[in-house]
Amino acid sequence: MNNSLAIIIPAYKPFFLKQALESLCCQTNKQFNVYIGDDSSPYNLYEIIKYFENQINVKYKRYSDNIGAENLVLHWNRCLELIEDENWIWIFSDDDLLDSSCVEKFYEVIKKDPIKYDVYRFNTRIIDDENRILNESIISPEVENSIDLAINILKGQRGNSMPDHIFSADLVRKNNGFIITKYAQAADWASSIYFSYKNNLRTISGPKVSWRIGEFNISGLAKRKKTEMLIGHLEFVCWLLIFFKPKLNKFKFDELKCSVLTNLNWVIERHYFGVSVEGFIRVLWTLIKNNFNIKLLLIFVKSNYRKIKLI
Repeated sequence: MNNSLAIIIPAYKPFFLKQALESLCCQTNKQFNVYIGDDSSPYNLYEIIKYFENQINVKYKRYSDNIGAENLVLHWNRCLELIEDENWIWIFSDDDLLDSSCVEKFYEVIKKDPIKYDVYRFNTRIIDDENRILNESIISPEVENSIDLAINILKGQRGNSMPDHIFSADLVRKNNGFIITKYAQAADWASSIYFSYKNNLRTISGPKVSWRIGEFNISGLAKRKKTEMLIGHLEFVCWLLIFFKPKLNKFKFDELKCSVLTNLNWVIERHYFGVSVEGFIRVLWTLIKNNFNIKLLLIFVKSNYRKIKLI
């Protein structure tokens, strides 16, 4: 093994790929291998990638079929086959950016920290398509357990996305990859929560990951595919409640359920207001078949038909 960190880029879009790779080339510690899985992109991604082959350790593979369009997590998991015997896996994206000392700080923390965690993460900032900073995410505590992480994510108190995280390769392999939800909605949240359940999550202070939200990524897609994306988010909430129910006492589980209510109220109002009639029926059926209680049903109804009051 040449390096113990595998940075995997499940690539499709060319628009910011050069910038993403430049942020890897600018790392003060280049002890990592980069694996790029081309999800049958209609663009010639290799024309961008080849420029960096003499600057960082890059291995590129183009897949003949596009499965990311069906579900991005399927492509994440497929790209796991590209890595060698590295100890750590970082699923990065083709449009986000790293501060120059991220890798150096990661190695510094795992070397000095007497407690070994399965998940490490960086704090984040949100940028737009012009690299303008839209928001600095709330700084996470140094160590956080899985349930508190889940509750804080639901309440919007954590910046949390897949490119922020570095996972134990052994743990990811044992699980056969990352948690799958429709359109990969909140799959990053679910994976962070799931893999940190046993040994908690360790946040690396200092350098940050710049997470891009714009017209070319899944967050932008949410505006155009409201019904499908909302159903994916509901799948995440279902998974969360099922995962934690046997693990928590009644008081903590009730706190989780309250956080779910808060989250869905905010998510539907902000992102998914005004789905089509057909979409409304599909989402309502998803809520019913997954045994959501009446308050959750009313949140959705109220958000789309404002004359109905939430009790």
